[in-house]
Amino acid sequence: MNFFLCMMMILGVNEAEHPEYRMIRPTVVYDENIDPEDEWLGLFDYATCNRLNHVEMLLTIEDTTVHERDKPAGMTVELPEETHQPLILLSSSPPVLSDGPVLTVIHDYMHLLPNLSILFGERDLEEVRLFTTVDGLFLSNERLQQHITGTYPGIERSETYMGIVWAGDIDRDGKLDLLLNDVRGEQLQYSWDLYLSSEASPDQLVRKVASFQEIFD
Repeated sequence: MNFFLCMMMILGVNEAEHPEYRMIRPTVVYDENIDPEDEWLGLFDYATCNRLNHVEMLLTIEDTTVHERDKPAGMTVELPEETHQPLILLSSSPPVLSDGPVLTVIHDYMHLLPNLSILFGERDLEEVRLFTTVDGLFLSNERLQQHITGTYPGIERSETYMGIVWAGDIDRDGKLDLLLNDVRGEQLQYSWDLYLSSEASPDQLVRKVASFQEIFD
C-alpha cells in the first residue's frame, strides 16, 4: 500500500503542468492560434502605478503590400475604448493573473551591457542580483545562480543585443519577474520574453512562460 501511495505521489509530481501563457504586443501579430475570445489582461503604465487590467481585444486582417506577400498573414490588434495603450497583453489557461496593481521596479527600457550588475531587493521584493557577462544574462540569490539567456549584451544599436523592457512583480509572489527584449541579428529574431518567478522550478529563479516574436525584413 505504501508502495502504491508513493508511486501515485511521484506520478502526481511528474504530471503537474504549468499554465499555458500567451503574450502579444498591441501591434500586428502573426500567430494564427491567438484567440481574442480568451481572457486578456493588459499591463498598463499609469502615472501613479502599473496595473493589470482586463481588456477586450479585436483582431482585424492586415492589408499586405506587394513587398510583404512572402510574409505570413498578419492581424492588427485593436483595443476599443482604451485611453491608454498597454505595454503587453497576457492570457493564461487556466487564468492565473488577475486585475490590480503590480509592483514595478524598471519601466523604462534598459539596454544591457557587459559587466552590468543590478541588485533588486527594495519594496518588498526578495533580494536578487541581475548581472551580465560576455556569456549573457544571469540572475542569482544566496541559493542559486541561473543563466537566463546567452544573447551577448553587446553595444547599443548592434544587431544582437538584449534589454529589460519591464521588471517587477507581475504575479504578486514577492519575487522578481522580467520582460526582456532579445534580439539576435544573425537570425533576424526579435522577441519579447516574459519570465515569471511563480513558474520557476526549484533550481530556477524564473522561468520563461511566453514570447512574442516580431517579424522584420
